[in-house]
Amino acid sequence: MLSSRLQFCKLFRKEECPYQREMERAYLIPQLLDSAQIREYESLCLSCLKGEHQRRKNHRVPVSFLVSCQSIDRASIGAKAYNLSAEGIAIKTKYSVSRNEILGMEFLVPSRSSPLRVLGEVVWRQFHGDTKGGQETLSVGIKFLYIEDSLRSAIEKYLLKASDR
Repeated sequence: MLSSRLQFCKLFRKEECPYQREMERAYLIPQLLDSAQIREYESLCLSCLKGEHQRRKNHRVPVSFLVSCQSIDRASIGAKAYNLSAEGIAIKTKYSVSRNEILGMEFLVPSRSSPLRVLGEVVWRQFHGDTKGGQETLSVGIKFLYIEDSLRSAIEKYLLKASDR
């Protein structure tokens, strides 16, 4: 957890973190720390929040790309992603999905040439009523359940590039 938080902390990356030395030690040589020290450093990082301008534990980046989802009953669901983190994705769709529903997803982040395929669980949803076109929309938050390390790494690289813009 600490390493992913530090990757996205703007103060840490700019070397302006109030706990820079401690965080570098915890990030660069965690094998020299015992579990109590690691928890202490995680607590310092969580208490700072100066480099984190959102309440969420994972850094999210606004995005805009199409996502193809498939439910357990094999129904195909079209959606548009509007934010992405290493742990999940938020989409807008006109199709109904339920909380705790498992979805297979396929999407192409702008920096990749091949699509990412992941399995996710709907953790929240918010109904938006009628839009200009008379269609109902639903915002859905999906937590990645299974994602290969190489794919998570590709997402993290994309997020780092996107957050520097």
